[in-house]
Amino acid sequence: MACRIGELVLDCRDPEVLARFWCEVLDFVILDREDGAIEIGPREGFGGAQPTIILSPHPDPTPGKLRLHIDVNPTDRDQDAELERLLRLGARPTDIGQPADAPWHVLADPEGNVFCLLRRRLDPAPPGVGVAAAGLPAPADGILVTQFLTVRDVARSRDFYSRVLGGTVVVEENPCIVRLANSWVIMNPGGGPTPDKPEISVVDHVQGDTVSTFMNLRVADARACYEAWSALGAEFLTEPLDRGAEVRCYLRDPDGYLIEVGQSTGLLRGEHAAKRPEDLPG
Repeated sequence: MACRIGELVLDCRDPEVLARFWCEVLDFVILDREDGAIEIGPREGFGGAQPTIILSPHPDPTPGKLRLHIDVNPTDRDQDAELERLLRLGARPTDIGQPADAPWHVLADPEGNVFCLLRRRLDPAPPGVGVAAAGLPAPADGILVTQFLTVRDVARSRDFYSRVLGGTVVVEENPCIVRLANSWVIMNPGGGPTPDKPEISVVDHVQGDTVSTFMNLRVADARACYEAWSALGAEFLTEPLDRGAEVRCYLRDPDGYLIEVGQSTGLLRGEHAAKRPEDLPG
């Protein structure tokens, strides 16, 4: 028998800031909060293939080159592309005396904790780990909600949902699966009837002035998302507008699917949108 690493503990001034940063870097989620500390880790929780990280509040942590630091490897993109993503998230290059031609990048998180981005690209699922740990929507029990989109160009749509919206590519095609925040977008071209859906064809979306369903992305800061995603090529219908209960705006993906970006504001204080004549009673 042998021990294994179950969790790493990092002292920090602001656990909330580092939780957001490292969740984006590692595609982790917040697992627990206790006495000001925040535990983050993979969606399957503590005890899985990867250790969790506990961000513990400390009034005066010592940033910089630690005796223990984190090395990360890219999974769904090469080292250069992953470096660009980490810098957008708030990482910054730092010099600890590494060789100029080192095959790794030395970076610091928002509080100055040093970590390294290595060159070797790893599979999202470590050897011997089940498919659910690879990021696939494969629950052991219960259900998970995903959204299927019929797309004309899988590569173009995969780039939009991963590069622009910040999702993680789990499967590149047939079908393409992108983990987006706490859900998944599944994309494939259309096709004719199949034995499990006889007489039903899956067809391309036809963009128009009417819509019956759309993706709704709930965000912490609608304006920040609008500016960041616009800079990456997203095309919004309008700037974020304050609707009282929420601040929201809309964009379209490469196939014309409508996406709402909404930030709850007044709703958090119990304020709801005004009822319209066409709203159902109750």
